This record gives sequence, C-alpha cells and structure tokens, in this order.
Amino acid sequence: MHGEDNTKSINDVVLMDSDGSKNLIEDIAGKVTLFANVTGHCGNAEQYKILEDVYQKYKDKGFQVIAVPTNDYCGPGVTYGKYEKGITSAKDAEEYGREAWNVTYPFSELVVSRETRDGEEQKPEVHELYKKLNPEGEKAAINGNFEKFIVDKHGNQRIRKANGVLLWWAHRDGYCESPEKEYENLCRDIEQLLDEE
Repeated sequence: MHGEDNTKSINDVVLMDSDGSKNLIEDIAGKVTLFANVTGHCGNAEQYKILEDVYQKYKDKGFQVIAVPTNDYCGPGVTYGKYEKGITSAKDAEEYGREAWNVTYPFSELVVSRETRDGEEQKPEVHELYKKLNPEGEKAAINGNFEKFIVDKHGNQRIRKANGVLLWWAHRDGYCESPEKEYENLCRDIEQLLDEE
C-alpha cells in the first residue's frame, strides 16, 4: 500500500482552475490524476485528443486529466498561428483545446513549470505543483508541451511520460516505441494505479 507522503504529495498545493474560481486539487482527492502542460496550437497538440480518449476510458473509475497551461515551451517553430508567441491566458489554451480537439477535462490557471534558462527574460517562480511533480527541476528537464505526470490516489507523483511519447514523430526519431504501444503502456500504468488501495 502506498500512503500519502506529505513532503511529496500535491494535496496541499493550490492550483486554481482557468476561471480562478476553485482549487482543482480539492476536486481530485482520492483520484489517479494525469497532469499535462499545454498551450495553444503546437506540434504536440494532437495529444489533446489522445488524453481525452484516455480520460473517457477511465473517468468513471476514479481517473482525472488536468491540462496545465504554460508559455514555457512556446515560440516560433514550436507554436503556430495566433499562438506563435504563446498564450495570453489559461482561457486561450482551454478554448483551443475545446474547439480544436473537443476535450472535456478541466484546465488550470496559467503557470510556470520550469526555471528561467540562460538568455531568457526572467520569469515568475516555478509553480508549487511543478516543484512537487518535478522536484529535481532542470536536472530532470521538461522537454516541451505535453510532458505528462501521473499522481496516485494519495497525490504522490508516480509516473512520468515524455512530452511527445504518444506521437508518431517520437517513434520515428527513436524516442519511444510505437504510439500504439505507448498508449497501451499508459493505459496499463493508469490501471495499476487505479487498482492500488
């Protein structure tokens, strides 16, 4: 049995929804939850729909997906169209996800998920959620939009999946098995966490 570790659990984190009206962490108590950093239209955006498929498959069994908007990985050649320089608010990401990919899972407030890097304009401090999900910070760098962190029912980060792992290009470039196999692996991992006490 995996009990709650208060030093690592996200249960004491405040992560507001995209409207700023409620703390999403309070809604996921006792659930297995996948957090993915998102933005508007980018090369990894197809995963909006893939995560919706996973969400629909397991949501009635105690599983949740939360999209966490960030501008940390936006820019020319990464994000496109009106999102080329990032999003202006969490609502931009939410509207894009709902209109382009028909997603139904919740979106959080706009956050910072990684430390400022050399040559970048100084950013606000990393959000407490990512301090818990990725305590090693830049030593375990997040590589882009749609990095996936899964927490167990006690709020402890247990599984991490790379940003492009569910997409064809990641397989083509040798970063992972086929997207179909990686989808199967993701589902298996979620099912194992759902089966834990």
